[in-house]
Amino acid sequence: MSKNQPRGKKQTVSNKRRWRVILVFVFAFATCIAIGGAFLIFRDLVYPDMYYVLLFDLIGMVGLYMGAIFLCAFFLYLFFIIVFINPQRIKRSKVLKFAAAGMVVFIFTVWVVGFSSQEISRDSQAFQDYKEGNWTVKELLVRDIYGPNKRSNITILETDEGDMVLYWRPFRIYRDQIYRFTYLDKTKVVLEVEQVGE
Repeated sequence: MSKNQPRGKKQTVSNKRRWRVILVFVFAFATCIAIGGAFLIFRDLVYPDMYYVLLFDLIGMVGLYMGAIFLCAFFLYLFFIIVFINPQRIKRSKVLKFAAAGMVVFIFTVWVVGFSSQEISRDSQAFQDYKEGNWTVKELLVRDIYGPNKRSNITILETDEGDMVLYWRPFRIYRDQIYRFTYLDKTKVVLEVEQVGE
């Protein structure tokens, strides 16, 4: 019995340590999502100041992507514990299923990290372009219009240069009409729209 007590204490300490790590992941996930969501809400309140719109959008998206990465890390940690430590002494057949699920989550995590890195880099470059005045001006045909709706004030304009993101409409925009767009090339965020002719 004296031999089992130290082992039991050691197991309890390990379990407490694992729970602390799990709580850190959950707290980090919740914090990042809350910060990201808050900045995206702030973004909707600062129109038409594009500097803050772009800045808050960048911070908000970084928060959401980091939240997604922490969530993936949380599941990877759980799978790691189950597969390699197996404190609950789960049967080997079930452990193999958890290992397979862990591999799927790992591949998804690698994709999320790569995708979020590209998106954050692109948005950062667009914000830098805005600060430096590196804008593109073109006359484009608006082929279709999506939004705004109850959930978002953002309008997507389908043009020959791809989809343009318009955070607010200075006037009513119609399909099959040509407009002069001032926009950021990296993100296709529209800074200004002008009517061309009548």
